[in-house]
Amino acid sequence: MIRLWIVVFALTLASWLVLKVIRKPINLFLVFGFWVVAIWGTMGLIYGISVLLAQNSPI
Repeated sequence: MIRLWIVVFALTLASWLVLKVIRKPINLFLVFGFWVVAIWGTMGLIYGISVLLAQNSPI
């Protein structure tokens, strides 16, 4: 779990710096929020699909 947060912070910082370099500054908290929603949303979607597939499993 800690590693996931480190990845989120690293992606946030990298994205924020790239946006700053290309002169499209965005609030750091908005970039952080994007990565939190993207990663946790993807994890939730994959978990939901795996639960659906496990329920329909013939085993």
